[in-house]
Amino acid sequence: MPLKFKILLLGLMNLFLLAGVISLLAYFLVFIPVNQVDENRTVKGLWRSANTLETQLESLGRTTADWSEWDETWKFITDSNLSYQESNLTPEAYSLIEVDEVIYLNRKREVVFSAHFDFENLETLPLSNDLGDQLSKERLLGLDIENVSNGVLFLPEREVMLVANPILNGKGEGPSRGLLIMVRELTDERLNGYARTLNHKIEFLPKDSGRIPQEASYRIFSQKDHSVILTESPQLFAGFSPVSDLYGEVNGLIRIEVEREVKIELWSYIWYFASLALVINILIFLLNYGLISKKVIRDNQETQP
Repeated sequence: MPLKFKILLLGLMNLFLLAGVISLLAYFLVFIPVNQVDENRTVKGLWRSANTLETQLESLGRTTADWSEWDETWKFITDSNLSYQESNLTPEAYSLIEVDEVIYLNRKREVVFSAHFDFENLETLPLSNDLGDQLSKERLLGLDIENVSNGVLFLPEREVMLVANPILNGKGEGPSRGLLIMVRELTDERLNGYARTLNHKIEFLPKDSGRIPQEASYRIFSQKDHSVILTESPQLFAGFSPVSDLYGEVNGLIRIEVEREVKIELWSYIWYFASLALVINILIFLLNYGLISKKVIRDNQETQP
């Protein structure tokens, strides 16, 4: 085998070896740790999302308490006076507190007043059908009128936050005369607002929506895992966490999307420096190959008679 060919073959082998070593080092020293960093960011995102939901429920709870522990409401639940209804149960009033629907129940769990407010057209409409279907002894009518209840409801076509507060006098004293139920729909606009605060997409998926990956569904609903992280794409992680609804049942979950920013950024640097190292080695190899070739030719010429 000619010496020049041997040198060329050896150089190519060294280049392939260098590329393999760089790839292995990048995988074990960078890819695995960075992957864990992005997974931890997703887990933290799930925690922050659950905390945001809890904060929103607490905010709605304070609003509901302000209205239910009020002498005017205490009076209205027994006499259904029109003055209270005309002054307070209006789209204008409820738009200020971002409550889309409301239900007043007396102590006998009879509906004294209910409405769905159309803020765009400033109209008071009948209670939504899907929420009306919840008015049964096993559901909304079965809530404890002496205690606060709150949570998410996964309805057939939407998700809502709901708080039910006992109706007490202005001093917060009982006995309770019934329940005031306030409902805030988790619209796309509100979810987008939460997403801007959290810096990642957030959505709520009902258990039977058909949009939950099989692995996430099995691990959350069967194995009772508190969180599941799945790789959606090389650039994206999806996180799933169970949500207990108003009745204490896990009928849905939170889903978030977190970009794999750390991995993408580091890999761009790795490929840049790896490519630079390969180019430099190729140039060094070509230079050495040229010098050795010249030396071989010169030596051959000198040995010729």
